[in-house]
Amino acid sequence: LAYEKTDSEEKTSLALKLMPKIQLHKSDHAARPLDPSNIRESFRYFWSEEMVPCGKASRSRLIPNRTPRRGFHGDIVFSKGQLELVSECRKLILCASDTALYFISDLDAVTIHAQRKSSRRRFPFPIPENAIFEDAIWPHAVARHLITSLHRITIGFGFQRMTLHFSAPTASKASREFTYVLLTCNKMRTISLLQQLQNLVKEAKSTVVSTADVVDDAITIYNDDKEVLDALSLAIAPEPLGVVLHYQILQQRWKHGDRGAVRRVCVVTDSKVLLFDEDYVGDGSFNGAEKEDNTLGTVRYRVADSADLDQIAEVHGAGADPRAITIIISPQRRLQRTHRWRLLCRDADGAETLVEDVRKAISSFE
Repeated sequence: LAYEKTDSEEKTSLALKLMPKIQLHKSDHAARPLDPSNIRESFRYFWSEEMVPCGKASRSRLIPNRTPRRGFHGDIVFSKGQLELVSECRKLILCASDTALYFISDLDAVTIHAQRKSSRRRFPFPIPENAIFEDAIWPHAVARHLITSLHRITIGFGFQRMTLHFSAPTASKASREFTYVLLTCNKMRTISLLQQLQNLVKEAKSTVVSTADVVDDAITIYNDDKEVLDALSLAIAPEPLGVVLHYQILQQRWKHGDRGAVRRVCVVTDSKVLLFDEDYVGDGSFNGAEKEDNTLGTVRYRVADSADLDQIAEVHGAGADPRAITIIISPQRRLQRTHRWRLLCRDADGAETLVEDVRKAISSFE
């Protein structure tokens, strides 16, 4: 006898055909409706980004890339006898439809380590490097957030980063906060991404049938310049910060030793050049519970190295990589060592701008 599907099974089968071919986290899959009339999505944008998850909810989906904190010379940092950790960025693919944002696993230190431990492709794994289109492998999304749940975007100092704040309802009707810090490291990239997200929110909210949960089609845009300047001043206190002429998120590298690269922030003022560690509230880099009055993603700094502008002996490109630069710092005393800042910017434009701004600051200081 031929098996006849019930109406419910027919709807489920049709919905599965209409859904984007992306494997979801079990919580996102359970929360997704299977009504075929409300399941179709249209592709909008696609980005490859580096980000840091902040808060327990975000870190439960996107495993932090925790590594030992390193000092300026590449030495591992300990505090009160305990190893200090820092949360480095994760590489993700952001896929946007007219309804939702999908955070898809990509190849990075965490996923490569997981692949070495197991030959089987388990969730959430990135698409293998040797995969071809014919394989039709479904990407794994660690999180799916409705566009309408994006209630706030924080623009970082100098347009170097962007923080996305999502709210998701729970069974108790309370909302969970999902926060992700996107390290764009480029002003034009940040502005372009912001405009595209604003368009998505406006489109998504305009199609919502019920207006009970949607007040308007606007989204809160916040600039954290004041918080950054306050945090920088606190990090170098009691010395004054001065006027910030340049601010850029980049990486510090070392010539010898297998120490990789670490995330730093290079700040040029009217009197100094400084190298900072930049951490975020809720990123898991600090031991102990976070203070409840701190907003997830708020920046915190500690000085890795600093020098007066008159100590800079030379600043120039390093090697064949147009993103790499070297800043040579002369010692203040005879017995001190010369410091060489080997820095890697996100792109060639960032490296060129940093070199120009350092040279301008030196000429103005003299």
